[in-house]
Amino acid sequence: GGLAGSAAPGGGLAGSAAPGVPEVASSFAIARSSVLRGNLAAPPGVLSGMSATRTSRAGAIVSAPGGSKPTEGANDTMRRLIVTTLATVLLVGACTTAGGTGGTIEGIRWIATSVAVDGTLEAIPAGVTADATFAKGTVAGFSGCNTYTGPATIDGSKLTIGTLTSTMMACVDPAMALETAYLKALPLATSYTATADKLTLFDKDGKELIVYEPGAANPIVGSWTVSGYNNGKEALVTPLPGTTLTAMFAEDGTLSGSGGCNQYNGPYTLDGDAITIGPLGTTKMACEEPVMAQEQQFLAALASAAKVSVEKGLPVLRTADGAMAVTLAK
Repeated sequence: GGLAGSAAPGGGLAGSAAPGVPEVASSFAIARSSVLRGNLAAPPGVLSGMSATRTSRAGAIVSAPGGSKPTEGANDTMRRLIVTTLATVLLVGACTTAGGTGGTIEGIRWIATSVAVDGTLEAIPAGVTADATFAKGTVAGFSGCNTYTGPATIDGSKLTIGTLTSTMMACVDPAMALETAYLKALPLATSYTATADKLTLFDKDGKELIVYEPGAANPIVGSWTVSGYNNGKEALVTPLPGTTLTAMFAEDGTLSGSGGCNQYNGPYTLDGDAITIGPLGTTKMACEEPVMAQEQQFLAALASAAKVSVEKGLPVLRTADGAMAVTLAK
């Protein structure tokens, strides 16, 4: 057995390997061997003592079978050499930088629960969210106020995140404060640990940067009312008074709902945060012109959706260039 770095009963060192300090006994053996080979200068009287001695678990020097009896001076010098070598190995082990251990990180929407602010993890405030999805060499998500994306390279437990780009909306605190801290911490990640219920990103010194929990595999599944849609004139507008727009995304990849006048339905596919909707079919009822115009604009907005993000706990459909297409509410 190796030597652990904790005191054993009677003042000796415990005879099991020290956690985080592999091969302590081997390190001593190398030091001893180096002295014997002449790579290290042996104090006077030690070499002959080393060749005929061994170390007990309590750290005492005893005669080896068939060997000559070491002098007391050699014993004392050997003890000092053992202690010095062991202390050096323990110090090196203690200074080893911690970090992530890897795991499955891709294809999951990770919802941030805490983020480092000035070196201290702080819980994400209630009412605001930030998330990340790693897929196909990229990371993308919502950072508290805006959506972001950027390159992400995963190599075992190592993680490298490149320059992030984001939309440019302005929000009030705590959303803006969260976004500032989150986008500052995310590119500093160099390793990660992912389990079934937690993802932790670490910086180069092994300190925790961001902690996440897994979100729903398909955050858009369910029945929703439409709180806003893009009218095709680069504006997000709310439904007309007295009308209700709905969307129901089913697990089987079908979408249905009301366009304010007619019922519609059609397929949708979701791959990570990428979504494709349509083609959509409708019933053929006729309604007043403003309602009919709204319906056409809404259905066109659905068809323009290319990405799904979850913002403030609710799904948002966005176009390929990041513009809001449809916002949903319960």
